[in-house]
Amino acid sequence: MHKSQEDFHSADMDTGLSQSVYLGQEFEKRRDPEHLPPRNFTERAGESIRTIPKFFRSDASAFGFRAAAATMSVGIVCYLEQSQTFFLQNRLLWAMIMVAISMTRTAGQSIFNFVLRVGGTAVAMVGSYIIWYIVVGHVPGVLVFLWIWIFCAFYIVIKMPKLLVVGLLSLVTAVLTVGYELQVKKIGVQASESNGQPAYPMYILAPYRLATVTAGILVAFIWTLFPFPISESSELRKDLGASMYLMGLYYHLAHETIKSTIKDNSGDVRVKGTHAHHLEAARKTVFSKLVFLLNSLGTNSAFSKFQIPIGGQVSTKCELLSPIWHTDRP
Repeated sequence: MHKSQEDFHSADMDTGLSQSVYLGQEFEKRRDPEHLPPRNFTERAGESIRTIPKFFRSDASAFGFRAAAATMSVGIVCYLEQSQTFFLQNRLLWAMIMVAISMTRTAGQSIFNFVLRVGGTAVAMVGSYIIWYIVVGHVPGVLVFLWIWIFCAFYIVIKMPKLLVVGLLSLVTAVLTVGYELQVKKIGVQASESNGQPAYPMYILAPYRLATVTAGILVAFIWTLFPFPISESSELRKDLGASMYLMGLYYHLAHETIKSTIKDNSGDVRVKGTHAHHLEAARKTVFSKLVFLLNSLGTNSAFSKFQIPIGGQVSTKCELLSPIWHTDRP
């Protein structure tokens, strides 16, 4: 293959795989239909500046803006003088943290994760009651039951990966609430309230934790759908198209490798700069992206059933492509 032939780069796919697949120095770079190649230092500097808006209009940047806006919609309460005391006393910091760690890019996955987070916190609230009140707040007994609870939580994390969020949140919530009550017993109520947060007993603190976590998850869910939701179905179609493109590219790379090997003009694959070395590097790059896309396809396919159907029913399996071959003919 010569330099004058068609360049083979992966298109800028809107799937998080925006890096082009460059096949080495023997192939042309992808051409910009709006700009000629830079010819001097000024134009090369301008090309570097153009990468800034390209970064900010990416999907990752848009999701980051959503996450920041969702977090600040709760955090702004702390920055206002009239509501700062309310923020501290009611522990809205927990809600703000949950907003930041609960945001997901697609709607179906967000619904699934939000249900698991609320469920995990509710389970941890019950567990906190058991840990604290079954031994009437005695520290040695509390530590023993807390250890048993941590053991059970890590069992879920290790043996049930699909319920990872439930295990982690039940662990964190139990340690947080029980640890706070142990702190109050150790240093006293007055020292514990020095940060502006009132010291509640366990039967009030645990529901407070559940309420703030639920509020934070609700805010994150609203910002996942606002101003528009991103569905798993649309991401699945994009990933499917990208994977088909990459499979075609991988086939061409394999074909070119076999052809150059038969003609014995590709050089040694272990020597940098040879045709064989560039093809080998390109095949590994394309294959790694294909493996990543397979994981993305499986994830989006699994979470697509959690989408909220608005309008017509959500298309599944091959129904999205049915108009292609199910056409009415006279």
